[in-house]
Amino acid sequence: MTVAVDLGSNAVKVVTGIGAPVILQPPIDPELAARVGTTVPLIRRDGSRVLTLAPHDAYVRAVATALEGIPAETVAIVIPDWWSTRARDVVEQTLEAHASGACRVVSPAVAAVIASSERHRIPTTVAVLDVGAESSSTTILTEVEGVRGVVGRPAVLRGHAGTEIDRLLMHHVLGWLIPDGRGFESTDAEIAAAGQSLLKQVRAAKERLSTRPAATLTPDFPGANTELRLVRSEFDEVIGGTVEATVAMLKTSIETNASADVGAVLLIGGSVSIPLVTQVISVELGLPVILDDDPATLAVRGAAATEIPVAPQRRRRRRRHDKAGAARNVLELNHAPVPDIEPFVDPPPSSAPEPVPVLRAETTVPADQDEIVRDPEVPKVAAGHGAAPRLGGFIELSRRDAAATVPESAPPGPAHLVVETRDAPGSNRTARWTSEPEGSEWNSARRTYVDDEGMFRLRVNGRDHEVDMGSELASTSVTVLLIGLHVFVTLTETGDLLRELVLDPEHDFRPQ
Repeated sequence: MTVAVDLGSNAVKVVTGIGAPVILQPPIDPELAARVGTTVPLIRRDGSRVLTLAPHDAYVRAVATALEGIPAETVAIVIPDWWSTRARDVVEQTLEAHASGACRVVSPAVAAVIASSERHRIPTTVAVLDVGAESSSTTILTEVEGVRGVVGRPAVLRGHAGTEIDRLLMHHVLGWLIPDGRGFESTDAEIAAAGQSLLKQVRAAKERLSTRPAATLTPDFPGANTELRLVRSEFDEVIGGTVEATVAMLKTSIETNASADVGAVLLIGGSVSIPLVTQVISVELGLPVILDDDPATLAVRGAAATEIPVAPQRRRRRRRHDKAGAARNVLELNHAPVPDIEPFVDPPPSSAPEPVPVLRAETTVPADQDEIVRDPEVPKVAAGHGAAPRLGGFIELSRRDAAATVPESAPPGPAHLVVETRDAPGSNRTARWTSEPEGSEWNSARRTYVDDEGMFRLRVNGRDHEVDMGSELASTSVTVLLIGLHVFVTLTETGDLLRELVLDPEHDFRPQ
């Protein structure tokens, strides 16, 4: 019997066999899938303890947690198609080291086609659009001698997915409640509870609007004793930008990998039931759309139908140790990777916290330069990833050094900096911004990903430069900060300084 597991950041889904009902479990960390294959460990606080675990070990441990108490001779694990080869390899190696039976990673696109082919006619070449909670991705499959294989390289668009739709809809509803811009105190327990209740209602309204023309919400905020009615046309207007960006990614992937061969688009994931998704695909691509009754579980149901041979030696060993003769789980939680545990030490109350620089959302752009693209993740880089506090120790030193190296008679003008991330896994935008004089506050910060070869690209005043971070940092998330004429590259998770790059007024760029 093959048990299938799909680790999602919206819900973990388990199917214990062909035709079995889907078991829903609590979701995994939203960052986990994107972090597998990187060298940055996951660090989490658990009460009075600090847990540290490599991302691939954490992923396999999450699989073991999902299988706890479920007997299985073989296990099919649905992993993202857009994972790098390194990410897939480290997970397979970890499974081999900790599992006592057959475990195999499965493509969600291939598994979805297997499940969908029972009810729909699937063309020889099909594009699979997967809209999950944190990202959207496209995989092109073609059939050769009865076997489905991936054509080209899967594309991924992070951020434009289910969580972003929830956020947009939540902000829209809050705009009704506080039209004058007045906010609520986030520390108020009553307000926090009302916000959680409203978020659940927003998610439920999103699902209702997939099949009905309207949905009603009843916010519990003080002074908001009213019912709010949301109609589908209004809903479509709110999420239109996200849907169009997702379909644009799908269209580009088809044109790049198999423009003339794709016969249909198969939709999977939790948010593809929104009618606007099908409408925009039909208008932009002119292809038939295949939509299952339950697209959110299509991949895991197809994975349960995947045939995985059981290794004879492991099967005999497992049965020999099982006195009752019943099937055992091939991946036990107590045999899964174990995190390093350290006690959590509170900071001394007497030590004053280091002030966090304020990142400006906008900067001055010269008339002959392109318009600045604002990055909605800028506040997240400062507050959520720990980069800003670590940099405080050398900000002033870097400014003094820069002042000493710049001729006083010819102060440099602004430097136009572009962080090129379109070819790197996990990135979905190109960040552009312009520096200001050396004595100014922080200009901006951007989060990006190093590519599979350990490189990322900068364009300074129109000239392209490649920054070699080393193969050990391949696919790693880094934060790029622009301070005057200095560019600092830090680990996103810890804030540790990796590189300092100096923008030279005469040569535009100088690594240091």
